[in-house]
Amino acid sequence: MQVNIPALKKQGWIHFSLVKRIPSTSSHILPQSVIGIIDIQRVLNESIQGIAAKEKLDHIQKRSGSEQIENTEKQIISGILLEIEVIVTAYAQKNGFTHILNTNSGAVFYHDTVYDITNDIIREYNEQLQLNN
Repeated sequence: MQVNIPALKKQGWIHFSLVKRIPSTSSHILPQSVIGIIDIQRVLNESIQGIAAKEKLDHIQKRSGSEQIENTEKQIISGILLEIEVIVTAYAQKNGFTHILNTNSGAVFYHDTVYDITNDIIREYNEQLQLNN
């Protein structure tokens, strides 16, 4: 049986009868991830709400200055993005996605919290600091 010793950065072979399996020190085992991709810009451009917002913004732009359009655009787009986020979250949970990535920014639009490794990293970081002191 091949064995790995990460702390020593070594691997080798040992007879199976000499090996005792020890449960993982990790607090949890992560399930397989299922990642979806969303093009938020396409949703804004092609959805009924997005098309209506574009028409409203075009109308406002014809009537007023660019400063008003900029503030209004931010308000309208942020409202639509919040609505999309609710839909994406429900869709991801219903269909078993663990992460949804936005192709326009590379940002994670949705994630299953079981994949949050922050506590593990803090623990590892603290252990490294203690070993070095």
